Amino acid sequence: MEILLFSIIASLGALVGAVAGFASALVAVPLLTLFLPPKVAVPAFTLVTLLINLMVTYEARRHLIWNRITVLMLAGTVGTLVGAYSLAHLPTGAIRLIVSVVTLGFGLLFLMKVPIRLSEGKSVEVVLGLMSGWLGGCVSQSGPPVVFLALARGWAKDAFRGNLMAYFFVINIISVIAYWRFNLLTKTSITYSIFALFPALLMSVIGIWIKNRVNEATFRVTVLITIIVVGVAGLIQYH
Repeated sequence: MEILLFSIIASLGALVGAVAGFASALVAVPLLTLFLPPKVAVPAFTLVTLLINLMVTYEARRHLIWNRITVLMLAGTVGTLVGAYSLAHLPTGAIRLIVSVVTLGFGLLFLMKVPIRLSEGKSVEVVLGLMSGWLGGCVSQSGPPVVFLALARGWAKDAFRGNLMAYFFVINIISVIAYWRFNLLTKTSITYSIFALFPALLMSVIGIWIKNRVNEATFRVTVLITIIVVGVAGLIQYH
């Protein structure tokens, strides 16, 4: 039953990520940690999203602008290693709380369209990359900081989606290496990811197909409301 639930939730996250270009982990990870230890759920979901992000990045390769994400990737790599160390050593309850707070907080900020003003300096990209990498390594939620950067810089829709997916793919690779180093890639987490891979890939293909056939604004609002509900549910469970 847990493997089935993992596969369904991971597939839901894959669908959201393929359509919107972000929020796969914001949707999936809080739900997964409701019934799985984060030290199992996070590495397993990262393994699934590694191949999915590769596929979506390839599909969006024409829109990649590498110099926009080079600094983010370098800073994100450092942050990811620290995040993976945190996942390996922080108490389970603390990680679940981080998942819920990050999910709820960023979901509300995105939904309310809080105005974002960031300077054009590379230092901003370094700070956001470190933050994104830490969140990615610790709770597989590297998206929010770089989404804020993309929104603040006014990236076009296709560049937004393609660059973010390429960035997430690199962070996923670093995360998997770090999880292996910290003994978080267990037989259990690998088993979950293997069973979820095919349905998640299928949902990603469906997501790519529908991304230009749905009202994007309505879809994103629906996703963000779902994220907020999931975040609240996680906080309730924590208490």
